[in-house]
Amino acid sequence: MRSSVYDLIGELDDFFSQGRSPMGLSTRRNAGWFPAADLQETDDAYLLTFDLPGVREQDLKIEVQDGILHVSGKRMAIGGKSEMEFQRAIALPNFANLENVEAHLDSGVLHIAVPKQEQAKSRSIKIGTSKGGIFDRLLGKKDTEKTVSTSSTH
Repeated sequence: MRSSVYDLIGELDDFFSQGRSPMGLSTRRNAGWFPAADLQETDDAYLLTFDLPGVREQDLKIEVQDGILHVSGKRMAIGGKSEMEFQRAIALPNFANLENVEAHLDSGVLHIAVPKQEQAKSRSIKIGTSKGGIFDRLLGKKDTEKTVSTSSTH
């Protein structure tokens, strides 16, 4: 459900603001810099957006480990005398396709797309008669053919 994803992000942000995540991961906050992040869910993917003004591509690190997306990096502080670092960690759903995560940095905004696995997408299932099917064997019943739309996402 769309609201559960937003609830998860809100809970994670609450934990991050306390300097730790629900998984016990530490987060660093230098000079009060904690980049804003947004999450949108589509039928096919989770789209994350991070506001990272002044961060260069070579100063970013994006990893997925044990179902957790780690985004970290650094930028020069105003005045250019010191570096400010950040780290964010977001737990991804079990049905995220971690092998095909894509990232793009454009004008200080980092976009990350985490596709969903095929089984997490909605599909139609036909209900009908089948000779020798599992329901015939278990229940001994025959139904007329119908189509029902289902979703395996939570």
